[in-house]
Amino acid sequence: PVAGASVTFSPSDGGEVIPPTAIATDASGIATVTAWILGPHPGPQTLTASSAGLTSVVINATSFAGPPAMLAITTQPATTAESGVALAQQPVIQLLDHSGNPTAGSLSVSVSVSAGASLAGTTSVVADPVTGVASFTDLKIVGTGTVSLTFSAPGVQSATSGPITVSSAPSSDETGAPF
Repeated sequence: PVAGASVTFSPSDGGEVIPPTAIATDASGIATVTAWILGPHPGPQTLTASSAGLTSVVINATSFAGPPAMLAITTQPATTAESGVALAQQPVIQLLDHSGNPTAGSLSVSVSVSAGASLAGTTSVVADPVTGVASFTDLKIVGTGTVSLTFSAPGVQSATSGPITVSSAPSSDETGAPF
């Protein structure tokens, strides 16, 4: 054992060590970090311990996404719609952890519409427990004007769509043909 040798710890993937400076070995030749904080992305990560003139040692760890903390709209709803007609592009919502990583969970994701309109169709979807994705399939906005959709789930930060311009549905005669 060598006391007083300078050892530097270098984490991968944006991780950090405490203290961030080189650490001197103790009387037993051991250098110890107070903490290794893994980087923000799930997957394999490394911590390399190195000292001048010696072979580096690599410590491996695997990081996993955290529990759901927020929602993200991965597929925005259509920007235009006809009142009472299913949106041409239905929204898809992803559960994210506190670092913005996709995460699994089976939360119930609900949607509401801004003032002046109402929603028809399925307004609450349970996210897939493996992927954390909630796909809406038959949302309709009833009303006219410019609105937005807000997606929420218990205990997580909500997400709001971009503006959607809703026009009145075309009139038709008794045969269903447009006027």
